[in-house]
Amino acid sequence: ECLCGQGSRDRDYGDAGEPTYGGDRASLPAPDGASAASAPTAADGAVAELPPEDGLPGEFEYRLPPPVEKEYDDEHQYLVPLRYFSDMSDPSRPTDVPYFFHVPRAGGSTVKEVVGKCLGLVQASDVGVRDGHGEDPVLQVRDIKESRYVNVDTTTVPGIQRAAALGLSSSGLADLVVSSYYHESAGLYDLDHQGRAFIIFRDPVQRATSMYWYRIEEVGDLDRSVSIEDYAQGNGIENNWMCRFIANRMTGELTKDDLEEAKEILRTKFLVGFVDDLDESLHRIMKYAGWKYKDDSTERMKQEDCVKDLAAHGTNANPTEYELPKRGSQAHALISWQTQFDSKLYSYAKELFEKQTKEWGTKERKKELKKRKKKGGGKT
Repeated sequence: ECLCGQGSRDRDYGDAGEPTYGGDRASLPAPDGASAASAPTAADGAVAELPPEDGLPGEFEYRLPPPVEKEYDDEHQYLVPLRYFSDMSDPSRPTDVPYFFHVPRAGGSTVKEVVGKCLGLVQASDVGVRDGHGEDPVLQVRDIKESRYVNVDTTTVPGIQRAAALGLSSSGLADLVVSSYYHESAGLYDLDHQGRAFIIFRDPVQRATSMYWYRIEEVGDLDRSVSIEDYAQGNGIENNWMCRFIANRMTGELTKDDLEEAKEILRTKFLVGFVDDLDESLHRIMKYAGWKYKDDSTERMKQEDCVKDLAAHGTNANPTEYELPKRGSQAHALISWQTQFDSKLYSYAKELFEKQTKEWGTKERKKELKKRKKKGGGKT
């Protein structure tokens, strides 16, 4: 079954008590005889109180100014191709399309299960093109294994180009775009339909070790005779994958400048989360993306239990138990060398995660942060 040409979103974008969250931007009707354009606005162009009707109190409406093209100084020209990914400081808009930058072996499958099975949202990934639908002339939403997908493949560069040509972001069909090609995915968005990006991090040594065993046990493209030490010496290991894909430096030696660019992109463009703090991270992602549980209490409980279960147990875990290389071992030293820039980026992401707590964290985490700051142990 497909929902051809139908928007799939059913979102609640917050209320007047959450101005940084964006407020309720489903336009309230203007008074009789007045157009939406002539409805009153506040001095800053963002908030307006509509006149009371039939004795009811006035209601508040958020009116965001139209988006404008971002301009960058000479030092930040590398951000120009990413200008249609919204900044963390930008208000969310109903036309934004959340974007999950999928780092392999870093909880991505779990996030996708949460979005599809628990929340019932529509994804653009690689699933929707199965059974020959990668050649469809128009966009459709397909029901596949308890989840819904747009018939595009955003996990490959040609697939991203096809999705862009078909107008994926402006179609309103996708609640989430999933891809590991961040810079290439910029072509999916435009000024009026911007990407709202988030990322899940995993300790680089743990991720590299997981990838080693995943390729041996699941993919089968790495021979069992290849030891983890051989792997880490360059026989298959990724070199600073996260830093390279975020900074778009796919070849050559990475430099400190590349790392600083990756940090700035992360700071300005991404909500960050962590595999080892997934329950908290999923809460932040839902709030940032504007996703809500259902109003019905029974259905809401089912969704909450589904999310908690996946956050606790995950999915697509390595089938074989393995030990992480111990500190001081040759394997640990070699993997650490191959991931030295990723490790610095990971540490910086931890700092960002704490800074983002104030706006996006759970009430419990906000309280913890305030307590640490009072004791002098927290970062400002």
